[in-house]
Amino acid sequence: MSSLPPVELEVEVVDESMEDDAPEMIPADRFTLPARADAVVELWRTKLAEGVLSPAHFQDHWRVTVPRIYSPQPNRTCLDWSFDEELAQKLLIQPLEQFVWGGADGSRVVPPRRSTLCGRVFKQGEPAYSCRECGMDNTCVLCVECFKVSAHRHHKYKMGQSGGGGCCDCGDTEAWKRDPFCVLHTAPDNEEQESQSSIGPDVLERMKIVASVCLSYCFRLLTLDHAPGLPNDLRLKDAERDLLQILDQPDCYCTVLYNDETHTFEQVITTLNRVLKSNHRDSVELVSLIDREGRALVKCNSFQICDKLKTDIET
Repeated sequence: MSSLPPVELEVEVVDESMEDDAPEMIPADRFTLPARADAVVELWRTKLAEGVLSPAHFQDHWRVTVPRIYSPQPNRTCLDWSFDEELAQKLLIQPLEQFVWGGADGSRVVPPRRSTLCGRVFKQGEPAYSCRECGMDNTCVLCVECFKVSAHRHHKYKMGQSGGGGCCDCGDTEAWKRDPFCVLHTAPDNEEQESQSSIGPDVLERMKIVASVCLSYCFRLLTLDHAPGLPNDLRLKDAERDLLQILDQPDCYCTVLYNDETHTFEQVITTLNRVLKSNHRDSVELVSLIDREGRALVKCNSFQICDKLKTDIET
């Protein structure tokens, strides 16, 4: 019987409060963040027309909205986090879409139609639908988004849970005896319809800007050194904070466990059961997450509580 892979017991306390005593080095020409998402889009377009649009204009928007949506809440672990996806769509995704697809006069350019292939990769536990009447075999499946707008929802179908790693077969004519396309991925009827979906050079330019800025921002956050806080240009300014909210908000620190090549699954599970007083199932999920992702947040609270937890885990 093979031995279980080791999981680390290195612990770090990370400050999530985004506050310190260092002076903010904000350039004088940085703009004041508009309150509405559509105003942000208008600002981006103005800066683009003036030839002065830079990553800082996007980061000033994300500096306020990203912590508002994704900051961890006290007394929770990464197993029970919940984010407001509707708010993220409204404040983060839609402004970028409007910036890319909106015309210079404020009108909206018609985006090209979707690919005729879905190809969505299933996550573990995600629902997958197979049609007993039309599928070539049991491995031909649809994601929930495609299934709801496909002809197969009126057929004899079976719903199961994906083990992760497979992809949606919507649009693959070799996977289905009939009705291979859902409404979202229907093939164009003629060449004229296809030609209408061509992308103009101005849209391509904005696509490149958004892709470059988003990837750079994500790379920067994912590769940050473990410092007490975020870099100055990603911190909230005092003027952007609600005073009452600041007074009511407790210290926000996180205790994080990282993967290593020393400790086994059983050792870490036992430690988490003892220190966190968690049930066996939650401890197993945390350890599995550490093994899969390389780290896991096991506590979010004041510095004293998180530091004591760090000490208890290491002893």
